[in-house]
Amino acid sequence: MRRVVVLIALLAFVACGKSEEKDTNVTTESSSDRESKGIPENQLDSSPEPDEVAEDEDLLVGLWQDVPAMASGWSSTYQFFSDGTFVLNESQMDCAKRLVWSKGTWKRIGKDELELMITEWQKLEGGRMIPSDGSCGSDSMLVGATEKNIPLEVPKPITLQLGSIIFAGDDHPDRTTVEIGNVKFYRFSDDPAAYP
Repeated sequence: MRRVVVLIALLAFVACGKSEEKDTNVTTESSSDRESKGIPENQLDSSPEPDEVAEDEDLLVGLWQDVPAMASGWSSTYQFFSDGTFVLNESQMDCAKRLVWSKGTWKRIGKDELELMITEWQKLEGGRMIPSDGSCGSDSMLVGATEKNIPLEVPKPITLQLGSIIFAGDDHPDRTTVEIGNVKFYRFSDDPAAYP
């Protein structure tokens, strides 16, 4: 009877050791595995998982303006669509501007960069400058200009620093914020098509 108890205890001890060993092999890489991947021994792989990037991209979808309140018109505003397209609308209050909007595709690079590929612009051509009226945020205003959509033969890539998305109440009492190219933007809607 005593031999049976000792045998059971010994088998239990061996089984526990193999279970721990099995768990250890699942969660760690040997140095040869890391070397074959080109990862130095002292470096941890901090790349985001694909699902994490996709989730962050979902959070960026929406309508983002660079000021927290609405004035006499929209300020610079990004529309990020879930299909990977975007529109950057220049400020409606800058009545002297020539560039109206830029369009293209967007994607996140890791957790802290945003890649924009501009494929089309809308510009104002011709016209003349006159002193601005009271609704403009600029000293002069362009009148008599013609809108012209210009597809780019070679898309223009732009990479911008991207901050973390901070939810309403943590940074601003009413709006979720994100820094894009070191400029703070405020979410006005989860629906990017809400831009007029």
